[in-house]
Amino acid sequence: MKSVLITGGTGSFGKAFVRRLLGGNEERICIYSRSEHIQAEMRSSLRDDGRLRWFIGDIRDRDRLRRAEITGYGRGDSSESMPPRKASRGGNQVPVL
Repeated sequence: MKSVLITGGTGSFGKAFVRRLLGGNEERICIYSRSEHIQAEMRSSLRDDGRLRWFIGDIRDRDRLRRAEITGYGRGDSSESMPPRKASRGGNQVPVL
């Protein structure tokens, strides 16, 4: 299953990216943003396509972002079920959300 999580999904880039993804093979597109009102407008304009998942939250809230990622990707409902990922930056390992 190919899934995409878009933070800031209701911003100008997010909206354009979602529309582009809807033309592709993605089975699940998770839209994460702070604005419930703008999400409702966007959902209506996209005719609530069944591949879309909607999450309200702020990227500074690591626990909420992790729950959106796990739920959006169908891995369960607990952040404890998925270990933090690591990315390399200049040879150092840094946590990635």
